[in-house]
Amino acid sequence: MTGTRFALVLALATAWCGPAAAQPVEIHQGAEVGSGYAFRRGDACLVLTAFHVVRSDVAEIRLFDRTGARNAAERTFQVPSEDIALLEVSDKRNIGCSERWPDSSWFASLNPTSRDLFEAVRHSPEGGRETLIALRYAGRTTHTLTLAPVDPKTRIQKGDSGSMVRLDGRLVGIVKQVRPDADRVEVVRIDVIDKLLGERLRGGGRSPLAIEGVRSRGRVDPRWSPYLREWVARSTGRQAVPAGDPGAKCRIAVDLMDIRPTQVPNPQLEQAGGQDCSLITLVNRKLGATCESEKRKSVASTPRTLAAYIVSADVQVQPKQGAPVAKLASGTVPIEGRATRSIEEQFSALATVMGPAAKELIAQAGCD
Repeated sequence: MTGTRFALVLALATAWCGPAAAQPVEIHQGAEVGSGYAFRRGDACLVLTAFHVVRSDVAEIRLFDRTGARNAAERTFQVPSEDIALLEVSDKRNIGCSERWPDSSWFASLNPTSRDLFEAVRHSPEGGRETLIALRYAGRTTHTLTLAPVDPKTRIQKGDSGSMVRLDGRLVGIVKQVRPDADRVEVVRIDVIDKLLGERLRGGGRSPLAIEGVRSRGRVDPRWSPYLREWVARSTGRQAVPAGDPGAKCRIAVDLMDIRPTQVPNPQLEQAGGQDCSLITLVNRKLGATCESEKRKSVASTPRTLAAYIVSADVQVQPKQGAPVAKLASGTVPIEGRATRSIEEQFSALATVMGPAAKELIAQAGCD
């Protein structure tokens, strides 16, 4: 970072923001304090934040903007696995809320390096103070960016969860997790947020889908319900709501007919034994012998079979108006490592089998 750029960041970090500045909010729910960012969708004001800040289903949510204005809010959608949630102002709007959800297509070509300067925005409702915290690129996954503070005296704090993070003025994500011991900050990427929440933030979002649950032997098994709700949110971009919710145009149920562990041939075994050492042997017998020895070791160390589940399920989607649609889905799903037979592991296998059928039925039933 150049001296001019660093000086500019320090100046901004202590600046008093005027009315035209960005629109972060401070969020209170019970003892939890976090941050968020307000976006306008039509006449509605939506706030993007970290799910763990507003985890409670019953405690009141209060919002405060930089002017000290406040509002009550309700959590309308969440994806706990990504630690993101969407709030909506539930009374007459007082907080600033004029910005629209930005385009995220540019993020696909982003190739950050340690030279790039990211900025996290810390907001204080008392006096409208905003602090910009300089961060450096430290890694990425398919869902997150890992950033490190530039100045050890100005670090991300627990109350910054949900804060927006920018690069050259563009939103790249929100603070998900702070790791003080590792001096790192996890940021949920904007392209992941856009995939899960973009339609809701832009408007014209899909209708919620009511969840009847996963039935086993004719009865709904409550252990499976959280995983089905999570699958609906991640795979269809819809809010999962209770079966009687009046806002849902369709409801989904899954009859689990069969799920049992099995073993399947390991395709890597054939690959391990398929190496041809004949050409190497023709050139050098000693190297050929080494090649054959390594091949035998590879075959001996490769499991002959993999753990898997045999799954059969009847997927049903019932629209509010019209006849229900259903489809039988079945298949065998290999799993990584040793089978634990946990509900999470079994639902992952179920989702692999039922997913395509469920999406087809949702489209067929006209759930929007």
